[in-house]
Amino acid sequence: MLCTPATPAQPATWTLLPDSPTGALNGRHEDISFPTTELGYLVNFNGELHRTNDGGDSWDLLHRVDTFTEEPVRLRSVGFLNETKGWFGALTPGYVLWQTNDGGMTLQNITDRVGLGADLGICGLWVVNENVVYGVGRYYGPARLYMTKDGGLTWTVRNMSEYAGRLVDVHFFDELNGFIVGGSNETGSLSRAVVLRTRDGGQSWEVAYTSSTTGEWGWKISFPSRSIGYVSIERFPTGAARFLKTTDGGETWKEGIIPGSRPLQGIGFVTPWQGWASGRGTTSRTYDGGVTWQDDDTDLDRLVNRFRMFGDTLGYAVGDRVYKYTGKTQVQTETVEAPSTRNLLGQNFPNPFYPLTTFEYEVLEPAYVEIAVYDLLGRVVKTLVARNQTTGAQVAGWDGTDESGNTVSPGFYLYSLHVGDYVETRKMVLLGTP
Repeated sequence: MLCTPATPAQPATWTLLPDSPTGALNGRHEDISFPTTELGYLVNFNGELHRTNDGGDSWDLLHRVDTFTEEPVRLRSVGFLNETKGWFGALTPGYVLWQTNDGGMTLQNITDRVGLGADLGICGLWVVNENVVYGVGRYYGPARLYMTKDGGLTWTVRNMSEYAGRLVDVHFFDELNGFIVGGSNETGSLSRAVVLRTRDGGQSWEVAYTSSTTGEWGWKISFPSRSIGYVSIERFPTGAARFLKTTDGGETWKEGIIPGSRPLQGIGFVTPWQGWASGRGTTSRTYDGGVTWQDDDTDLDRLVNRFRMFGDTLGYAVGDRVYKYTGKTQVQTETVEAPSTRNLLGQNFPNPFYPLTTFEYEVLEPAYVEIAVYDLLGRVVKTLVARNQTTGAQVAGWDGTDESGNTVSPGFYLYSLHVGDYVETRKMVLLGTP
């Protein structure tokens, strides 16, 4: 029995949230972060911070940052740890890094904690846990990596010019293993797209990929699983729309082409095979992991800069407005007997649980199997299984700890089974007391 790429159980649904803010500078909002599926934060070049408490049905303007600064603040990125604590990156000298400890009600300019390089800018933020946060920037150079290992009390900035001339986005699996994307040169016409990788928490870096074409750079990165990831490529002047894909956890990357001549910006996948890539005026979708693409005919905007996904049933995207994804996926059954004709991954037991739970699942034929626990932001909490397995019933367990052995906070978590292109995802609840 073979796993096959997924197609929607119903047409993928992107809905314009009618109360979402309008009038963002550059014609689009820049970034969005959801610490829960209902609570989200939105930033843009107007220096605006918006918040929703109901999954995007309504929005409140909490701040326009330049009302208490001496000049306009171009907010570029946002990342939240939980419902109260988060960080904001900007491109305005002297105001590049902000922090909130009360859900955005008050903001603190902590640029002075960054030290050397504080007059640069932060285009991408990734919150790993309560201690570790990474940031990168700028999209037009110079290339810098920002890090805190003590929950934002102190920050270090690293000059990344030996690897890149510009940096745009960042993604970490855990405290140690992560990727940043950007371009090789500050001069756009000379730049090549680069993907950089660290295995030791940013202490050392290796070049995982450099494109063969000049005039381009990596823009956004999306990992729907630990093994499979995608990077969009921004390009000037316009040329063939291209993206990168890895199927081995970022060890190697291959180029793919989307029909049409345009640069790409936002890219996001709800499963390893189903996703979207947005350029300047066109958004395309794929149901087969980037083998084929079609123009998206839903209500999704044509200028999406950021996708945020929660498993295969919920996602948010920001362009000129905010959009919400509520589609579902299933596996084709027309030509082969597919694993989804029955559930291969059982509900964890017990659920809710404290402190231990187990997962029963079935492997229909020898294959590489991956089971991982994720938080509601889609960040990997712990990989439980990542190896070749033989046919038959299998069992895995989780003790409520992360990759470093630290106990995680109580709350909702996701766990997913990946077998080739096949994915099943379920929810569970970790209790705070027995």
